[in-house]
Amino acid sequence: MAEPEKIDIRRLASLLDDPDENVAVSAIAELLNREDELGDLPAELQESSDPLMRRRVHQLETALTMIRRRRLLSVFLQDPDQDFIEGLIQVHLQWYDRDSESSLRRKIGTFRKELFQHRFSNLRDAGEAFAAAGITPLPSSTLKPELFCIGPMLDDRCGAAPLWCGLLCALLGKQAVTVSRDGHFGVLEGKTLLVPENNWLCTPVRDLGSLQTWRGDQILYLAALNLFSAAVNSDSFRYILTISQAITGSADGNTLGLLPYPYNPELSGS
Repeated sequence: MAEPEKIDIRRLASLLDDPDENVAVSAIAELLNREDELGDLPAELQESSDPLMRRRVHQLETALTMIRRRRLLSVFLQDPDQDFIEGLIQVHLQWYDRDSESSLRRKIGTFRKELFQHRFSNLRDAGEAFAAAGITPLPSSTLKPELFCIGPMLDDRCGAAPLWCGLLCALLGKQAVTVSRDGHFGVLEGKTLLVPENNWLCTPVRDLGSLQTWRGDQILYLAALNLFSAAVNSDSFRYILTISQAITGSADGNTLGLLPYPYNPELSGS
């Protein structure tokens, strides 16, 4: 049986200003499915003199932005070679979705300059710089989304310890790695361990085998999982759906079957 002929993309886009909301919503959904064909069409339609058309195009562009951000975060959660600081930005944007990447980069740049006013050539120097900046590390089990998003972390100087450790490693470079033992996180360089919970002081380590090493993508995955848990805890279906899509790498949104009741409609009768 022959497939139905596709509607021309411009004809489909013309339905965005239909006074029937259902027609417009269906058009947006189909346009999202044909993202690769859109090109500059949304920007062109945004110049329309029709305010209804501009509002619907804005809705389309917002949805496209969210989809692309989820895809990008999925890459950061799976590829250890990606830039950790950029990954922090993408995690943040899953929760604070109205923020911009450029504003977060400026905020991180300001923080970097503040740290680099101090000596920052080795692990001990970095710990002293973080302590001087008033950075407070908290356990990763603390279920507050702002502790896993780089914007409020920098504003409040408070956040989940593994993210601070990952950020310190990204800024210091060299051979520094994030490690944990019994749920407590730190930064290891050689046989020296920086302990955030101990005012960012360093201590020698004898038993390296007791430490678990964390890559950047694993820390970001931990942050995303905590945001997902926070979404479930607050019963925020939108965040539950979008963050689960980023975690599972599902571009088509078919993640409901992985979720428990009441988010999985197939389990409503069980």
